[in-house]
Amino acid sequence: MRCGEAVNKNKHLITADQREYQQELKKNYGKLKENLRPMIERKIPELYKPVVKVNSTRESFRNQSFRKYDAQTSQST
Repeated sequence: MRCGEAVNKNKHLITADQREYQQELKKNYGKLKENLRPMIERKIPELYKPVVKVNSTRESFRNQSFRKYDAQTSQST
């Protein structure tokens, strides 16, 4: 995407004697984009898996709430 933006920006900055160079840039950018398309559009299943999987059988993780914690700490003081 950034390469495409650079090619377009370059088009506005060139002088008349650099038009051939600009055409070559556009052509090469098109080739680059076409060659990278399979990698860019490919969906990698590993990227969509959860990062951390929690397998806990401890009930305290599921049932503990901040209210219970606050009640416990206020009773002990």
